[in-house]
Formats: sequence, C-alpha cells, structure tokens
Amino acid sequence: MSEKEIDQAQLRLAQQGDRSAIVYILKQLESSLYRTAYYMLGNETDALDMTQEAFIRIYRSIQDFRGEAAISTWAQRIVSNICRDFLRKNKETFPLDERYINDGLKGVQEVGATVQLDLDQAILELPNLQRNIVVLRYVHDYSLQQIASTLEMPLNTVKSHLFRARKQLKMKLAEYRRGGRIDG
Repeated sequence: MSEKEIDQAQLRLAQQGDRSAIVYILKQLESSLYRTAYYMLGNETDALDMTQEAFIRIYRSIQDFRGEAAISTWAQRIVSNICRDFLRKNKETFPLDERYINDGLKGVQEVGATVQLDLDQAILELPNLQRNIVVLRYVHDYSLQQIASTLEMPLNTVKSHLFRARKQLKMKLAEYRRGGRIDG
C-alpha cells in the first residue's frame, strides 16, 4: 500500500470523524496489515484478531495522525507493536496455516510448496523484531529507511537486525543448497 493509493481528501475526512472515510482507509490497509500480522504470528485466527485490534487503534487515533510518515507506515507500526506485545505475552510459536503456503514472499512463489512452507516456518522461528523487519522488507517491499521509520529505530539498527535475520535464515535453509529437505 503506497501513500498515493490513499486519497488525501479521504484521509482529511477520516481525521474529521467521517465514518465512511475511515472505513475506506481501513479497507485500503486491510490486506497489508493482515499479511504483517500473519507472518508475525503464524496463524490465521491470531492474525485476524490482531488486525482487528490494529483497526480499533487506528480508528480511535486517526485524528492524531500527524502525517510525518505515510499512513501505511503509521498503520504498520501499530500492527507491528500489537503483534510484538501479543507475542511477548504468549511466548509461543504457532504452526503455520497450510492455506497460506502459496501466498509467500515475493520472488519465491515459483519455489515448491515444501520449500515455501520451510521458509515460512524459518521466518516464524526468528526473534520477533527480526521477523518483523524481514516481513516489512520482503513481504511489503519497504526500504530500510521506511522500516526504520515504521519501527522507530535507527537505520543501522535495522540493517544489523536484517543482517542477522538473513544469516539465521541462510543457516536454517542451508539443507536446500545440498539438495535436501528440512525436517523438523
């Protein structure tokens, strides 16, 4: 979702309390926020719940949106924080919903479903912050600067976490380089 896709007039109306404008904006953000929640949480039920929680927070605070970042960046920050809080409270890894296998990361759709499932599972096993950065970078195609803005952290910190996440994913998926399959 780019800022250009959200009509600025609709945003101003939403900030003034126009319900139809708020609904319009939430519909524009819905799939992007759900994808983030799904990749962070690993199951449909919790992803839907946390997306709904993000909608409520966006609805309640849209009048406070200052426009310092794109509305989509602001919304991603909200859903990311909600998911991280949820994971901190629950400290549990969830199995990946197999219906999501074919929707995976950009650039890997041509890879077989088994590889995609293993990649998705490897992403789920990353620490929360690294998982969040990987999702924003490779699912939502955010620049490193956009990620830094969304997560309110220094650019070099984002780069460091992304480096460590890639390294962990490379190690977890190394078996594919040798022509094997990851089991477990």
